[in-house]
Amino acid sequence: MTLWIAATLSGHLDTQRMRLVLRDTMALTGALFALLVAATTFSLVLRAFGTDALIADRLHALSDHPRLLLLCVLAGLVACSFVLDAFEMIFLVIPLVMPPVLMTVDDAAWVAALTLLVLQLGFLLPPFGYALVMSRSLLATRVGVRALARALWPQLGAQALLIVAVLAFPQITQWARPSEAASSTQDAGEAERLMQEAIKAQQRDAGEH
Repeated sequence: MTLWIAATLSGHLDTQRMRLVLRDTMALTGALFALLVAATTFSLVLRAFGTDALIADRLHALSDHPRLLLLCVLAGLVACSFVLDAFEMIFLVIPLVMPPVLMTVDDAAWVAALTLLVLQLGFLLPPFGYALVMSRSLLATRVGVRALARALWPQLGAQALLIVAVLAFPQITQWARPSEAASSTQDAGEAERLMQEAIKAQQRDAGEH
């Protein structure tokens, strides 16, 4: 809103440009909602035929090896990134594969960080990476997949190294989080405080009566 007000007051956003912006916004919003409807419908079909239970059973077979299970799921997400965008995977793939992983791996924040990094990687994977599709639509000339891959390999390599680092050193995701001991102590202190307040409230009510 601030940018829109500034652009309007400065004269950079006239009626014609505003019409173009609104048209692009409506087209993008419609495309996203179409993807949401399609992903939700397909997910319902999978659940109706018991595919979600089949996937869960196959993943539970690896429950004795949590890291192997996590690696398989992350590799599956990377494979899906070549044909699905992150928006579709969040509504279609993640609900199918994440419950078995979270039931096996103790550190949910570590799993979430790795999943988000893989989804972020999918934005730049040709040919259907969302950022690539949006960028290519704005170019005057068509750019081939090989040219895109050559231009993107440094970013993709850095992202892959980051994923490997977080996978090898789970403590990276704990730097900005309080320790479990501190969290438990804080929760216990909060529970004790609430208990004391409840006891005092009961004593006041008893005294009033």
